[in-house]
Amino acid sequence: MATSPPYNPIIGNGGFETGLLAPWVSSDVTAATIGTGTQAFAGDHYLNLQTAPGNRANSVYQVLRELNTTATYSLNARVWGPAVSTANYCSAYIHVGTNATTGFIASVDISYDQSGQWLPLGGEFQPQHERLPLYVQAGCTLSGASQTGILLFDEITLTELPPVLE
Repeated sequence: MATSPPYNPIIGNGGFETGLLAPWVSSDVTAATIGTGTQAFAGDHYLNLQTAPGNRANSVYQVLRELNTTATYSLNARVWGPAVSTANYCSAYIHVGTNATTGFIASVDISYDQSGQWLPLGGEFQPQHERLPLYVQAGCTLSGASQTGILLFDEITLTELPPVLE
């Protein structure tokens, strides 16, 4: 009987089901925690990523290894935003590499109408290097400069897409 090879995800702990942040690294030691309960998109755990005061963002990252530089990858995640007033909004971003502009993959703004629900966040990219950091970032624009927001992330997956045959 043939057996399938062991599952080896490209992203470690993308569903946060270990209950730990590792192998993700936070930009601020107090900004990222793992939540548990029915709020999760799937499973029992999710990432709580608190934004920084002054309408600045915080992020978590992990280094992706053994990427195929001739392949295209699909990166997908789910993000949940808090209830915000009509004058405020939060944004979730994902990018690879240390430059958020050149490595940009996708973003979603969470407005008053979209708050309190899990939204898809995803896109495709072709890596320039076999080893790249993957960043997940949360930021909120709030009326008070000292206010912070929290975005929830879950089910972060990376899949190598099959080549397009011509």
